Amino acid sequence: MKISSIKKALLINPPTGLYMRGEDRCQVPIEDLTATSLRMPLDLAYIGSSLIKEGVEVRIKDYPAEKGTIEAFIQDLNNFSPQLLLVSSTLFSLYKDLEILKITKSKYPEIFTVIKGVTASRWKKYLLESNNSLDFILSGEYELTLPKLIKGKPLESIAGVSFRKNGEIILSKEEPSIEDLDLLPYPARHLLRNELYIRSDTGEPMTTIQVGRGCPFSCIYCLASQVSGKRLRLRSPVNIIDEIEECVKVYGINNFFFRADTFTMQKKWVLEITREIEERDFKIQYAVNSRVDTIDEEMVKALKRSGCFLISLGVESGNKESLNLIKKGTTLEQGEESVYLLKKYGIKSYLFFMIGFPWEDKKDIEETVKYAIKLNGDFAEFHIPVPFEETPLRKMMEEEGLIPRFIPPEKGASLSTHGLPSIGTKYITAYELRKIRKKSILRYYLRFNYIYGTLIKTRSIKEFFNYIRYGYNRVIRLMFSR
Repeated sequence: MKISSIKKALLINPPTGLYMRGEDRCQVPIEDLTATSLRMPLDLAYIGSSLIKEGVEVRIKDYPAEKGTIEAFIQDLNNFSPQLLLVSSTLFSLYKDLEILKITKSKYPEIFTVIKGVTASRWKKYLLESNNSLDFILSGEYELTLPKLIKGKPLESIAGVSFRKNGEIILSKEEPSIEDLDLLPYPARHLLRNELYIRSDTGEPMTTIQVGRGCPFSCIYCLASQVSGKRLRLRSPVNIIDEIEECVKVYGINNFFFRADTFTMQKKWVLEITREIEERDFKIQYAVNSRVDTIDEEMVKALKRSGCFLISLGVESGNKESLNLIKKGTTLEQGEESVYLLKKYGIKSYLFFMIGFPWEDKKDIEETVKYAIKLNGDFAEFHIPVPFEETPLRKMMEEEGLIPRFIPPEKGASLSTHGLPSIGTKYITAYELRKIRKKSILRYYLRFNYIYGTLIKTRSIKEFFNYIRYGYNRVIRLMFSR
C-alpha cells in the first residue's frame, strides 16, 4: 500500500505513562506537578482535523487519560484497522513508545508507523537506523506535515519528514512552520473524551486553545524556541473567540487554558481578546501563562473583567545570580509586583520555580524557597531543571561533568524529570536534591496561613472538598515518594 492510499488513521497518546505529551517544551510527568491537571491532546486534535480535511477517517485515543492498557490498544487496532498509526512521544517515554510501534508491526506489518516529539526529531538518524518498526519521524509543526504525506507528494519534497528509502536514511533538513495560524482548522474535539480534561479546583471540563506560538527569549533550560521558533506568531482575536464560541455552543465547555509560550507578550492583542470576550458576553473562565515582566495593571484589570481566573508566572528563582545565569531577564522586584497585582484584582497566581541549577548550593535554593513563601501565590511548583537536548543548560552540565557528553535516546528516561532528579548540582547530590524539593513543597503548602487562606476563598462546597481531596492526595504522594 502507498501512504497516499491511507483512509484510516489512529492518533494516540500511548499507554506508556501520563505526561504533558502535546507540549514539547515541557513533557513533564503529571505526577511531578502539584496543581496542574491533565490537558487535552491538542497536538493530536490539530493533526486529526487536518487529516479529516483530506478525507481520512480519524480516531484519537489518549490511553493514559482513559486508563487504557496495551491490551486495549491492541483491541482498538483489531476493531478499527487503521492504515496509519501516529504516536506522540516524550524524552522520558520514548523507548516505551517505540515498543508500542514494535507491537503494532508484529501484528500488522502493513500499518505505517509515525512518531512525533522533539526528542524523536533530534535523534532521527539513530532511531530510523535502529528501529525497523518505525517508518516516519515528524519534526517541526506537525499539522502541515502529515496531510502532505497523505496527498502523495514525493517524500523527499516534504519538510519535516524523515524516513527510509531502499535501505537509505533520508533526513529532513527543514522543519515546517505555519505563518498564519488563523488558517489552521479548529482542533477535532469531537474525537476526544472532553470530560476527562478538567479544572482541578472545580472538576468542570476544561479545554486548551492554542492562541500563539513562538518565544523570543533565551532562557538556558527551555525548549520553546526549538519547538515553536523565536518569532512570535499570534492568532487574530476574532479567530480565537470564534473557537471559544464553538467550544461553548457545541461542546458545552466554559473553562479554558489559553496556550502560548507567553500569553502576555503583546498588550494590545491581549486587550483586544478581552474586549472581544466581553462584547460577545461569554460567561467563561480561563487561565493564561505570563512572565513577571510582561503584565501591568491595565492588562490585569482587563483579564479579570473578561473571565481570567488564573495566571501562571515563570518566576523561576529567588536568587539574583541564578536569574542572571539562566538569562531570564527579570528581577525579584518584578516578581513581587506581578503577584501583588494578581492579588489586588482577585486572579489566582500559579508560580513556577526551579531549584538545582548546576551552580546552586543549599543556600541558593533556600533563597528561592523563602522568596516563594514571601510571594505566597495560590499555587507553586518547584521544578528540577531538565537538561533537554541542544539547550545551553545541557551543554553547561556536560562541561561541568554532571552528565556524559553523549546520552543515547534509550537512556533519556534516566535523566532527571522535573520532579525526580537523577542528577545533582556541583554541590548537592541527586538524592539530597530530591529531599530538598520534597521538603520545599511541603513547607509551602502545609503553612497554616496558606491552608486557611485557600479554603476561605473557595466559592462552593464542591470546590472546598476538591481542594481538600487534591491537597491531601498530593501531600500523601510526596510523603511516601522516593
